[in-house]
Amino acid sequence: MNKSVVHIIIIVLIVSNSFMQDAAAVEILDFDENGELIIPPGIIIDGYDNKKCFYASIIIGDVDNDKRNEMIVGWKEKQKVNKGTILGYEVTDTNVSVKYTFAFEDEALDMSYFEKMMVIADADNDGKNDLIVSTRGDNMSENIESHHYGHVFMYSIQSDGTIKKDLLVDMNDEYAESSWIDVGDADNDGKNEIVLATGKGDRTKPGRSFVIMVEKK
Repeated sequence: MNKSVVHIIIIVLIVSNSFMQDAAAVEILDFDENGELIIPPGIIIDGYDNKKCFYASIIIGDVDNDKRNEMIVGWKEKQKVNKGTILGYEVTDTNVSVKYTFAFEDEALDMSYFEKMMVIADADNDGKNDLIVSTRGDNMSENIESHHYGHVFMYSIQSDGTIKKDLLVDMNDEYAESSWIDVGDADNDGKNEIVLATGKGDRTKPGRSFVIMVEKK
């Protein structure tokens, strides 16, 4: 007997509105049967713990290796207060709930901007995805304080649901204070590496940058 298999693919648009005091938000929008975007958004997340925020950045991926994607949001509450919060959300058709707290108002995340600074990938080649996060410290461009950490963290969800945090890179701020990140097989050896493009100083002016390849063992 012949059987027909129907695959239903649900596509949504997820956007973040950032760099607005007390107005940063993540919006999830659906498409109608004609492929037109449905306005207004079906789901809006406008901060965390009833706190309005200045900044939000998003990535999507299977961070806990359950074959389902989670939505990771990096939040910054106040522009001039460098504390970052990174939450993992479970998203359904009608609801969003916090599933994981990777960081909560953590000063080690420095300026706490996360665009091109969060990646979900198998960074340590153990067959499981991790969340890799780098930090920014080029505060002169915004006239706010910074510790110039140049950190790179790896967050790994354990079998019991707890989160293990590893500091992979702590840069010498004489050379670099920020980095932008990707993960992949950069040297064609069949294993993933972490690739960092670094920065230092006022990002509105020409400066010096390094490209660094990091292997997590």
